[in-house]
Parts: sequence; structure tokens; C-alpha cells
Amino acid sequence: MRLRTYMTASDLFRLRHQDNCQTAALFRREDLVPERELHTRKWFDYRFMSPKEATNVFRAEYQKVYRRKYASNIDTEKSLNKYGVRAGIPETHKAEFTSFWRVRQSADLLGMPYDVFLEAAFEFLLRGRFQRIPYINQLTGKYQVQIAVAATSRWEEQCQSRLMYSSLPHYRKESFRGLAAQIAHQDWVLDQLKSRSDSTIGRACFKLRILPEERARFQFGEERLENARAHAAGEVPEVLESWGPRQLLPSCAMLPGALDISSPECSSCKVATFCTRAEASVLGSVTTVTGVADPTAERQRKLGRERTRKSRRKAKLAAEAKSGIGGKTT
Repeated sequence: MRLRTYMTASDLFRLRHQDNCQTAALFRREDLVPERELHTRKWFDYRFMSPKEATNVFRAEYQKVYRRKYASNIDTEKSLNKYGVRAGIPETHKAEFTSFWRVRQSADLLGMPYDVFLEAAFEFLLRGRFQRIPYINQLTGKYQVQIAVAATSRWEEQCQSRLMYSSLPHYRKESFRGLAAQIAHQDWVLDQLKSRSDSTIGRACFKLRILPEERARFQFGEERLENARAHAAGEVPEVLESWGPRQLLPSCAMLPGALDISSPECSSCKVATFCTRAEASVLGSVTTVTGVADPTAERQRKLGRERTRKSRRKAKLAAEAKSGIGGKTT
């Protein structure tokens, strides 16, 4: 996952620009529009990576779960050579990559880590419904709602058993820039801490540095905060590298189709102005390479014109045959 290593703002812009150019050439705009809302719903680890990168992370998690399930349900030795996906660059297999894209969007809508979603999906499908390990396209359709219910139940159990938070430096005190994802992460942590001990509050505030003291004080009061501080007295703070505003691009940033400046998400976003310019740059690059700003729509139009041409040709031949034109003469 590229975000785990430090990158300059120019590095991140270049990679995001490249990802979104490829995405815009591969998918219909209808597949990209939901990413604006999904940015506010997906698990926090994925809110600062492009949808294409997130899809590849999802695909990698799918391979791990597929192999584990193959080992436990079919053959441990053979599982070492089982991947559940086609070999090569993921995007070159458009149908399969599209399936991963759409199932990943389903997981994002539920707001949980991808491994949690996939473990629940495989367990549900293998519980008397499938005799073999399911492929990615079988995680949608008929069983989609039941999978969502099973995954949500699994995620709730996991959240009850331990404090769940993102370990990315983007959510630490030193990187806080007031972005929507950062505030939402603090809200998430604060909500979980309501049913936990003072020592856990102390760990969140003073070791992990994912919750400001002032928010903890407002929620729990001065006495509990000081007690939490005492519990964390021996803890060594996890001070990580600081990420600046230009290194904190929302997942939907620069993505053609996702930007709608009048939407609630974009109208309150701190990088909306930058995103407007950057999206134009992405579209310009796509146009330079393909000749059009929306290659998928252009392909659909060409297919439509071809179908119309063939239909008219067929109708013309049928009419000629019926009237005897071009038929045999006596």
C-alpha cells in the first residue's frame, strides 16, 4: 500500500494523476460518480488513496482470503499455487477488474476493512451454498444483501472486542489539518471510547495521538482525562511523520465524474478548488492519449452506431428479398 511510505506532494500528485487517467479511460462515468459519497463512508485506511489503488488493495486481500479458504476447505498444499485471479496486470483483464471495482465499492459502502468484508463473504458462501471457492463476480448479485448483513455482524463483533482505528499517520495529531476524513476518524474513535476504560482513553490520546485532549475532556470530563493521562504515563508516544495539506488528497480527488462542486461533499471540501483544476488536467491527458475525454462513452457510441448500421442493413436486405429486388429472374 503506497501510503505507508512517505511521499512528497509532487509524488502523490503524479501517482494520483496517473491512476485517475487510467481509471477514466477504463470505466464509465456512472462507475466513478459514487466515489464522491464513498469517500465519506469507506474505512479510514482507504480515504486517502485513489479508487484504483484501493481496488488493487482489495484484490490483494481477496487473493489472501481465497488462498486461506482453499487451504482449509480443499487442499493445503495446492493452495500455495492458487490465487483466484487472472495472472498479469489487473487492469488488462477488464471484466475481472470491473468485478473487483464494484465489489470493492460494496465493501466501501459498509465502511469496514476489506479483509473483514471478504472473510465474512467467503464464510457465508461456503456455508452450504458453494462447493468450490467463489470467484469475485459471485460476491455480487443473488447473495449481495446477505453478504452485507454477515459482514456487518462480523465487523460489529470485532469493534466490540477491541479499539479499531486507522494506523496511518494521516490521522495523528501532527498531521491534523481539519479535513473531513480526519474529523470523522476522531468522531469514530470517540464513539468507541464511550464504552471503554480510562486506560484505553489514555492510550488513544497520549500514545496513539489519534484523539485530541480537548475532545476527550469535553466528552469525559477533566477527572477522567487526568486519570487516563496517569494510565498512559509510562507509554511512549507514537510520533510519526507529519503529512501536509498537499499530501492529504481525498480518495475522490481529481477523479472525473466524482467532482460536483454543488454537492455537500465537494462544497465543504478543503481541496475542491485544487480538485477542479486537477480534474481538468486528468481529462486533458486522457484526451491527448485517446482523442476523447470519455473513451468508454465513445466506445459505447461507436458500438451503438455499429448496431444501428447492421440493423438497417439487415432491414434493407429483408425488404429487398420481400420485394424480389435482386432475386432470381426468369
